[in-house]
Amino acid sequence: MPSKSPENPELLKALYQAAGGVARGHRATIFQELLRSTLILQAAKPSSGESPPQVRLIAMETPDGRKGICAFTDVGSLKAWRPGSKHLISMPGQAVFRMAAENGFELVLLNPGGPAWEVSGDDLRDLAQGCVPETTPGEGRKVRLDIGPPKEPIPPTMLEWLRRTLPAHPEILAAHLFTLTVGPEEAKLCLGLRLSLPLEGYRPFLRIVEAELAKAPSVAGGFSVGPVVDDMVEAVERFGLLVFKRG
Repeated sequence: MPSKSPENPELLKALYQAAGGVARGHRATIFQELLRSTLILQAAKPSSGESPPQVRLIAMETPDGRKGICAFTDVGSLKAWRPGSKHLISMPGQAVFRMAAENGFELVLLNPGGPAWEVSGDDLRDLAQGCVPETTPGEGRKVRLDIGPPKEPIPPTMLEWLRRTLPAHPEILAAHLFTLTVGPEEAKLCLGLRLSLPLEGYRPFLRIVEAELAKAPSVAGGFSVGPVVDDMVEAVERFGLLVFKRG
């Protein structure tokens, strides 16, 4: 883990508001904050005896064949993707995009475990040069978010535990279990929470809930926990399994 983990609260807030590009009007803020940010990257394990050590980024590939890298705004977003990630480095945002462009990557996927955002094409090249990309007339490429019902039955012991535990938090208005697919990532089971908090309060509160959920009965493959923002509500209520809803 980097010696000092970045947090990027304003960037994280804008990403939540943007809901992966579904909600319009947040591109300029996101790009400005990206140039101010320090991001977390996962690198390949250094070769033994290599001096000086070289940074080799782990690539990912989208279903349409584009190659890119993943970057993270904060430790919580990293853990939502892969809790056991190792060989982490932190870099200024512009340096991340410059390295991606110089190494022939076509995109940088921010927070694949959510809240996600894709940077590609002219946007990637502009950020690599330290420039805020054009934000009109289009809104750019969206990160595809697919929400569906759980693929496997949820164990009754887990549902009972959640329905007994979550209502004790008055900040939670509703909770659903659903599968969430972010861009090229595999579908994962997600516990989505509709919260009464302002956006900047999401991450600290989710850390509290995540610590409590460590005591929950296990489910095959595990699950992540995240907020349900306004633009997700309709799909979550349609496809998700209702855990509880505050009356």
